[in-house]
Amino acid sequence: MNTPSVPPLHDIDLKHWRLFKAVVECGGLSAAEEATGMGISAISRQLSDLESRFGSQLCHRGRSGFQLTQEGQVAYTAMLRLLDSIDEFRETLASSKGEVKGELSLWLIDHCTFAPSNPIATALQSFCTRYPLVNLSIGVAPPDAVERAVAEKKAGVGITICKSDFPSLTYQVIGREASALYCGRNHEAFGKSEEKARQNVEQTARYVRRGYLVQDTAPASFLQNSNTLAHHIEGTVQLLLSGGFVGIVPDHIAQPWVESGALYRLPLPEFMVERPVFVVTRESQGTSRTASLMQDAIMDAFRLTQN
Repeated sequence: MNTPSVPPLHDIDLKHWRLFKAVVECGGLSAAEEATGMGISAISRQLSDLESRFGSQLCHRGRSGFQLTQEGQVAYTAMLRLLDSIDEFRETLASSKGEVKGELSLWLIDHCTFAPSNPIATALQSFCTRYPLVNLSIGVAPPDAVERAVAEKKAGVGITICKSDFPSLTYQVIGREASALYCGRNHEAFGKSEEKARQNVEQTARYVRRGYLVQDTAPASFLQNSNTLAHHIEGTVQLLLSGGFVGIVPDHIAQPWVESGALYRLPLPEFMVERPVFVVTRESQGTSRTASLMQDAIMDAFRLTQN
């Protein structure tokens, strides 16, 4: 399918390249249906048109799953640079007119409400009111995926508890997330004192490992004896509510269930941990103006909750 030259870009090509980007980031055609609002057949047809026009097979797709070809990976990387350049061009022109325009993707960790104050909603209200011309999209992902999305330019701003110290990223602490060990109403450790709860947990408890963390900090004995894994906090909570497991979840997520009597916060200090929450952006040279403004709105909102 190789051709000696690449045809000039038109608006329809950019539309197809953005579709290709969405498919890659979703991990396949089926997963991209909701994100794009299109059916599989329409997505497949437009990808085929894109491949025919540019003379390269970009990806394998079918029963064996979705996978980028070598040419597809090169095209995807180049396309990200192209879209960044287009956004930068639009932002520069908008700035010359005193306007703020462009595309911005904000990624959040699962259950990022930080109830009851919910500074995220406050930040979004402030940003969207002040900059209504910005096309904003929001994604939710595990902590490490949020950080990676910013590093790979899938997101302009991320909020996460994960800090892998990517050299291309900057991390600003905006709050703290307290977690503890919980069990459900029908668990043997429910309502027990520290001594009895520890005895039960050490001898018979089934621990839910946290697949959404790069490293689960629970005791090694817990991790070695556990055969249950949750990739999202919601999954951990559901397993706890079943009554057969113990697991670590953030206090602000567990609190409504504790108040209703469905969950119990086990009085075991060794499982009570506070993690910093970060707003993550790329270094100043790689951060768009819209991303910087969103970062400012988020940090201002979190400061208000601390006053």
